[in-house]
Amino acid sequence: MLKTYSLLPWIIMIICIINIVCGDVSSSPSSSSPPDRGNSACEPSAVKRHLENKIRIGVILPFSGDYPYRIQLTRPAVEYARDYILQKTNLLQNYSIEFDYRDSKCSDVTAPLEAIDMYIKKSVDLFLGPACEYAIAVVARFTRTWGIPLISAGAQPMAFADKNIYGLLTRMVSTVSYDKFAKVFTSILTHYGYKNVGMLYQSNENPSDGKSECWFIMEAVFTEVQKVLNPQVDKQHVEEFFESNNSRSEFTKRLKNLSATTRGKPCFMYL
Repeated sequence: MLKTYSLLPWIIMIICIINIVCGDVSSSPSSSSPPDRGNSACEPSAVKRHLENKIRIGVILPFSGDYPYRIQLTRPAVEYARDYILQKTNLLQNYSIEFDYRDSKCSDVTAPLEAIDMYIKKSVDLFLGPACEYAIAVVARFTRTWGIPLISAGAQPMAFADKNIYGLLTRMVSTVSYDKFAKVFTSILTHYGYKNVGMLYQSNENPSDGKSECWFIMEAVFTEVQKVLNPQVDKQHVEEFFESNNSRSEFTKRLKNLSATTRGKPCFMYL
């Protein structure tokens, strides 16, 4: 049985959606007007939905795979949050919330195409997802131009903090984003007086797979260390390895390479 406390993040997300899409929900439904988005969302179909007090949320998440945010895991929580808001609060009296579920395939091609389809049909007021980094990067750039907010449980790499590019992106896990992790890690190094840092991380061997999650984490750490601790830290302080070649001898070689730049009071970070 679902427990309410485990779904609080989704309930909070729906409240955020209400504030973003509806503006002042305390006003009477009859006096509410659709948000001014220029030529992006105020076509007849969008206006009709707002006059009928409907909020349409486009959910773009993977339908398969072992992703923690795949639709089988997120849909029950999202719909529970909607029901909780509509049935147990007074936030959206006489309003309805509809979801349009689309398969992102965690793809930087498929996810944007699904978003574009909903945008062209003027059938979306807010996007929930994508959550995969490369898919978000494309869709979030579009939504800034379209004037449609996007909420995601992904977008942890530090680049997504740039509001000049991702102006309408809300990162629900920003408190544990990679740049925040980097700040915590750097504060530990500062406490112990470490300045020479060697970094070893796992990378994707196939370029078509894009950058690995470890790469994004290390990017944030590298940037923060260089900015706060030691401007002299450069690429010589970083080594990568592939899953297909992770033998003891390979690690020994990588660590020896790093030791040349981390003499004195060194610190090694492995991802």
